Amino acid sequence: MKTLSLFVLAASLVAASAAPLPLVPKPVSIQKGEGDFTFSGATGIRHDRRLEAEAKLLADDLSKLSGRLPRVVTTEMRILLPSEILLDLDASSDLPVSGYRLEITPKSIHISGKDAAGVFYGTRTLLQLLPPSTVPAWKSPRGISLPAVTITDHPRFAWRGMMLDSGRHAPG
Repeated sequence: MKTLSLFVLAASLVAASAAPLPLVPKPVSIQKGEGDFTFSGATGIRHDRRLEAEAKLLADDLSKLSGRLPRVVTTEMRILLPSEILLDLDASSDLPVSGYRLEITPKSIHISGKDAAGVFYGTRTLLQLLPPSTVPAWKSPRGISLPAVTITDHPRFAWRGMMLDSGRHAPG
Protein backbone atom coordinates (compact mmCIF):
# COMPACT_ATOMS: atom_id res chain seq x y z
CA MET A 1 0.00 0.00 0.00
CA LYS A 2 2.87 2.34 0.84
CA THR A 3 4.49 1.67 -2.54
CA LEU A 4 1.22 2.41 -4.35
CA SER A 5 0.85 5.71 -2.48
CA LEU A 6 4.39 6.73 -3.42
CA PHE A 7 3.76 5.79 -7.04
CA VAL A 8 0.56 7.86 -7.17
CA LEU A 9 2.33 10.84 -5.56
CA ALA A 10 5.26 10.61 -8.01
CA ALA A 11 2.91 10.31 -11.00
CA SER A 12 0.90 13.34 -9.91
CA LEU A 13 4.08 15.42 -9.48
CA VAL A 14 5.27 14.46 -12.97
CA ALA A 15 1.86 15.28 -14.43
CA ALA A 16 1.77 18.65 -12.66
CA SER A 17 5.23 19.63 -13.91
CA ALA A 18 4.28 18.67 -17.48
CA ALA A 19 0.94 20.49 -17.36
CA PRO A 20 0.52 23.00 -20.18
CA LEU A 21 0.37 26.69 -19.40
CA PRO A 22 -3.23 27.95 -19.02
CA LEU A 23 -3.23 30.22 -22.09
CA VAL A 24 -6.11 31.13 -24.41
CA PRO A 25 -5.69 30.99 -27.34
CA LYS A 26 -3.04 28.30 -27.38
CA PRO A 27 0.25 29.80 -28.62
CA VAL A 28 2.04 28.57 -31.73
CA SER A 29 5.15 27.65 -29.71
CA ILE A 30 6.03 27.22 -26.04
CA GLN A 31 9.59 26.35 -25.03
CA LYS A 32 10.33 25.86 -21.36
CA GLY A 33 13.53 27.35 -19.98
CA GLU A 34 15.61 26.99 -16.85
CA GLY A 35 14.83 28.86 -13.65
CA ASP A 36 12.17 31.35 -12.62
CA PHE A 37 11.57 35.08 -12.83
CA THR A 38 10.52 36.74 -9.58
CA PHE A 39 7.80 39.31 -10.18
CA SER A 40 7.72 41.73 -7.25
CA GLY A 41 6.74 45.26 -6.32
CA ALA A 42 10.12 46.43 -7.64
CA THR A 43 9.45 45.10 -11.16
CA GLY A 44 9.19 47.97 -13.61
CA ILE A 45 8.32 48.38 -17.27
CA ARG A 46 10.89 49.61 -19.81
CA HIS A 47 9.50 50.32 -23.28
CA ASP A 48 10.28 51.60 -26.73
CA ARG A 49 9.00 55.18 -27.06
CA ARG A 50 6.54 54.02 -29.77
CA LEU A 51 4.91 51.62 -27.27
CA GLU A 52 3.84 54.25 -24.73
CA ALA A 53 0.14 53.25 -24.85
CA GLU A 54 0.88 49.52 -24.45
CA ALA A 55 3.24 50.20 -21.52
CA LYS A 56 0.68 52.38 -19.72
CA LEU A 57 -2.07 49.80 -20.26
CA LEU A 58 0.15 47.01 -18.90
CA ALA A 59 1.07 49.17 -15.90
CA ASP A 60 -2.62 49.83 -15.18
CA ASP A 61 -3.46 46.13 -15.45
CA LEU A 62 -0.56 45.17 -13.15
CA SER A 63 -1.62 47.79 -10.61
CA LYS A 64 -5.12 46.29 -10.53
CA LEU A 65 -3.60 42.89 -9.71
CA SER A 66 -0.91 43.95 -7.27
CA GLY A 67 -2.31 47.14 -5.80
CA ARG A 68 0.88 48.98 -6.80
CA LEU A 69 1.60 50.96 -9.98
CA PRO A 70 4.90 49.77 -11.50
CA ARG A 71 7.53 52.26 -12.59
CA VAL A 72 7.39 52.92 -16.34
CA VAL A 73 10.45 54.23 -18.23
CA THR A 74 11.51 54.46 -21.86
CA THR A 75 14.50 52.55 -23.20
CA GLU A 76 16.42 55.83 -23.63
CA MET A 77 16.37 56.43 -19.88
CA ARG A 78 19.32 54.77 -18.17
CA ILE A 79 17.44 54.17 -14.94
CA LEU A 80 18.35 50.91 -13.23
CA LEU A 81 15.32 48.76 -12.44
CA PRO A 82 15.80 45.80 -10.05
CA SER A 83 13.74 43.64 -12.41
CA GLU A 84 11.97 44.65 -15.58
CA ILE A 85 9.48 43.89 -18.29
CA LEU A 86 10.89 45.13 -21.60
CA LEU A 87 8.46 46.02 -24.41
CA ASP A 88 10.25 46.23 -27.75
CA LEU A 89 9.55 46.58 -31.46
CA ASP A 90 11.67 44.47 -33.81
CA ALA A 91 10.97 45.24 -37.47
CA SER A 92 13.62 42.72 -38.60
CA SER A 93 11.93 39.87 -36.73
CA ASP A 94 10.71 36.80 -38.61
CA LEU A 95 7.36 37.18 -36.85
CA PRO A 96 4.28 37.89 -38.97
CA VAL A 97 2.19 41.03 -38.42
CA SER A 98 0.54 40.99 -34.95
CA GLY A 99 2.93 38.26 -33.82
CA TYR A 100 4.96 38.39 -30.62
CA ARG A 101 7.71 36.64 -28.71
CA LEU A 102 7.49 36.56 -24.90
CA GLU A 103 10.74 35.51 -23.23
CA ILE A 104 10.80 35.02 -19.47
CA THR A 105 14.27 34.49 -18.04
CA PRO A 106 15.43 34.56 -14.42
CA LYS A 107 16.59 38.18 -14.94
CA SER A 108 13.83 39.79 -17.05
CA ILE A 109 10.72 39.52 -19.19
CA HIS A 110 11.09 40.58 -22.83
CA ILE A 111 8.07 41.05 -25.07
CA SER A 112 8.89 41.86 -28.69
CA GLY A 113 6.76 42.19 -31.78
CA LYS A 114 6.97 43.41 -35.34
CA ASP A 115 4.26 45.95 -34.54
CA ALA A 116 2.43 47.43 -31.54
CA ALA A 117 -0.45 44.96 -31.91
CA GLY A 118 1.96 42.04 -31.45
CA VAL A 119 3.44 43.59 -28.31
CA PHE A 120 -0.08 44.21 -26.98
CA TYR A 121 -0.99 40.53 -27.49
CA GLY A 122 2.23 39.54 -25.72
CA THR A 123 1.25 41.62 -22.69
CA ARG A 124 -2.14 39.86 -22.60
CA THR A 125 -0.37 36.50 -22.53
CA LEU A 126 1.87 37.68 -19.68
CA LEU A 127 -1.18 38.73 -17.67
CA GLN A 128 -2.66 35.24 -18.12
CA LEU A 129 0.47 33.76 -16.51
CA LEU A 130 0.06 35.89 -13.38
CA PRO A 131 -2.25 34.80 -10.55
CA PRO A 132 -5.49 36.71 -9.91
CA SER A 133 -5.34 39.56 -7.40
CA THR A 134 -7.16 37.53 -4.73
CA VAL A 135 -4.16 35.21 -4.35
CA PRO A 136 -2.05 36.02 -1.23
CA ALA A 137 1.15 35.70 -3.29
CA TRP A 138 0.73 39.35 -4.34
CA LYS A 139 1.25 40.37 -0.71
CA SER A 140 4.28 38.13 -0.19
CA PRO A 141 7.64 39.93 0.18
CA ARG A 142 9.22 37.16 -1.91
CA GLY A 143 7.08 38.08 -4.94
CA ILE A 144 5.54 35.81 -7.54
CA SER A 145 7.58 33.22 -9.37
CA LEU A 146 7.03 32.79 -13.12
CA PRO A 147 8.66 29.88 -14.95
CA ALA A 148 11.32 30.67 -17.54
CA VAL A 149 9.68 30.16 -20.90
CA THR A 150 9.72 31.44 -24.48
CA ILE A 151 6.29 31.81 -26.07
CA THR A 152 5.88 32.68 -29.74
CA ASP A 153 2.47 33.37 -31.19
CA HIS A 154 0.70 35.09 -34.04
CA PRO A 155 -2.84 35.10 -35.44
CA ARG A 156 -3.49 32.02 -37.54
CA PHE A 157 -6.28 33.64 -39.56
CA ALA A 158 -6.67 37.12 -41.03
CA TRP A 159 -10.28 37.28 -39.85
CA ARG A 160 -11.44 36.13 -36.44
CA GLY A 161 -15.04 35.48 -35.50
CA MET A 162 -16.75 34.19 -32.41
CA MET A 163 -20.40 33.30 -32.12
CA LEU A 164 -21.17 34.93 -35.45
CA ASP A 165 -21.21 33.88 -39.06
CA SER A 166 -17.73 35.08 -39.98
CA GLY A 167 -18.24 33.87 -43.56
CA ARG A 168 -20.63 36.76 -44.12
CA HIS A 169 -18.21 39.29 -42.68
CA ALA A 170 -15.33 39.10 -45.12
CA PRO A 171 -12.73 41.84 -44.74
CA GLY A 172 -12.67 44.56 -47.34
